[in-house]
Amino acid sequence: MKSAWLCWKQVTERCIGTDVLESLTPAQMIVKIVHEELTKLMGSDTKHINVNPNGPTVIMLVGLQGAGKTTNGSKLAGMLKRNGKRPLLVACDIYRPAAIQQLKVCGEKLDIPVFEK
Repeated sequence: MKSAWLCWKQVTERCIGTDVLESLTPAQMIVKIVHEELTKLMGSDTKHINVNPNGPTVIMLVGLQGAGKTTNGSKLAGMLKRNGKRPLLVACDIYRPAAIQQLKVCGEKLDIPVFEK
């Protein structure tokens, strides 16, 4: 797997040397290049979550504020519950109490426990 640094380097090189397509603005072209490089980095195939049969399966979501981690995590936990698993949401945002509250509300709606410290 390529490192994020190599991906960033390739994005930078491609952005500097790329002519903007007639139908795209320069900003749209950068988004297109970043999308293509992230797809190469992470792979374009659909992958299933490998669930550990002997203990907990840990799924960590990371990203920028407002990227949708709480919503995505809640939906993922709901899907796992519908598939017969027993998910636990863990509130790890130490800087934004509102994010913890949002996770608790999502957990209550889905009847999924939320751990917070």
